[in-house]
Amino acid sequence: MNEENYVAGELGLVFSNATPLTYPTVAQYLRKRLEDMDEDDKAKGLIDSCYQQVNMLQESCTNEYVVSELHRLRLRTCSDEGEVVSNTNIPMSFDDYNIHHIGADASGTSKVRLKEFEVVALGTLVPKNVEEALVLIPSLSRYEVEDLREAIALLEQ
Repeated sequence: MNEENYVAGELGLVFSNATPLTYPTVAQYLRKRLEDMDEDDKAKGLIDSCYQQVNMLQESCTNEYVVSELHRLRLRTCSDEGEVVSNTNIPMSFDDYNIHHIGADASGTSKVRLKEFEVVALGTLVPKNVEEALVLIPSLSRYEVEDLREAIALLEQ
C-alpha cells in the first residue's frame, strides 16, 4: 500500500503507519511533558503555547467516551449493487468523481470497524449529517448511509 487513495481510506505508507491522536490525548501528552520539564527549559514556552492551543481546539471535539464507542462500532461496507450517487467536488482522479452507494442489499455486505483515522476525524470534525461527513472524510463513502447516520448520531451525545 504505497499509493494514496483517500476515498479507499489508504493514506500512503507514512500516514498508514502513524497513529492518529485526538486532541484530548495530545493535551494529556503535552500536560505530562510540561509537568516533567525543568522551569528553565528553553522549550517550555513552546510546549505551553501548544498545550493552550490544543486545549482551546478540543472544546469543539467530541468526548473520549464517544470516540471509544466509534472504535467499537461496526459498519456495513457498500456492495456494488446499490444506487450510485456522485459526491460533488471530491475528485478521485482528474476524470472521475468519488462515488458512494446507497440502498445496497445488506445481504451482500460485510461489517467492519472504522479505520483509526476515520474515528479521529469524526471525533475532531464532528459533522452534523452524512452529507457533511462524506465531504469532510471521503473514505466514509465505503460505508452504508444508514450506518453512517448511526455513527454521526453517536457524535451528538
